[in-house]
Amino acid sequence: MCTFDLTSSIDYVLNNTKQESLYFVGHSQGTVLMFAKLAGDPEYAKKIRQFHALAPVATVSHIGGLFKIFGYRLIDIAKFLLARLPNTPLMFPKFIQKIMSYFCSYFSFIDFIDYVTVGDYGIPACQLLKEFVR
Repeated sequence: MCTFDLTSSIDYVLNNTKQESLYFVGHSQGTVLMFAKLAGDPEYAKKIRQFHALAPVATVSHIGGLFKIFGYRLIDIAKFLLARLPNTPLMFPKFIQKIMSYFCSYFSFIDFIDYVTVGDYGIPACQLLKEFVR
C-alpha cells in the first residue's frame, strides 16, 4: 500500500494542484503507511512539506494472525538472541545465507509487510491499485 497506493495518491494530488510538495495528515494506518514510505524511500520526503501523524499505531493488542504472534514475541526473541550473542554479529550457515540472499534480492521488506497487511483484508495489493486508479 505504501509502495503503490500512497505514492499514486500523493503524485495525483501534486500533479493536479501543480505543487511541488504537500501537507500529509495520517491517522492510524495512514501514519504507518507514511512511516513505511519515508523509511523505504527517503527521497520521497521532498514531496512532503509536513507530516502530521495522528493516533499512530502503537499497540498490537487488537490484531490477529502473524502480527499478533510476532508482536508479542519480538522483544523476547531479540532479548534471547542478544543474550547469547553479546557484541558479536549474527552468523548463519552458508545455506541459510544463500536462502536469505535469494529472498532479500527477490522481495523487499516493505513489499512483504504490504503483502501481509493487505492479506489480512483479503484484497491483493494489485487490485487495490486498480480500484484506486479507476
